[in-house]
Amino acid sequence: MRKPRAGDAAIRRLSAQAQGLQRLVRLAAADLRGTGGCETAEDPAGQWLTERAEALRVKDAAPVPLVLGRHLIALGLAPGPSFGPILRQCYEAQLDGRIANEQEGLALAKELAEDLRSEPR
Repeated sequence: MRKPRAGDAAIRRLSAQAQGLQRLVRLAAADLRGTGGCETAEDPAGQWLTERAEALRVKDAAPVPLVLGRHLIALGLAPGPSFGPILRQCYEAQLDGRIANEQEGLALAKELAEDLRSEPR
């Protein structure tokens, strides 16, 4: 059997795109059985992915963003076009595993907001 190579960031990203991985794993297993690619009812790669997704809490749904608009408002930002890029960057950092909790997310959001304030207009 080939050893799985997907890292946690890739699994979180896939879950975000697929809105959870369980249906995708079932579809892949059915495809393997239908094409003769897996002799057993269990797909080892699918089983590994399911276990890893459970550990990352992304098996049934995309990761819930740690930083939301209300957090940016609490940092003193006025709602507007700057919210989107900051929230996207925070979510990308979360998917990459660079932030793992709300406190780390707020620190990143604050840094991004300060960078935005210091940009020349």
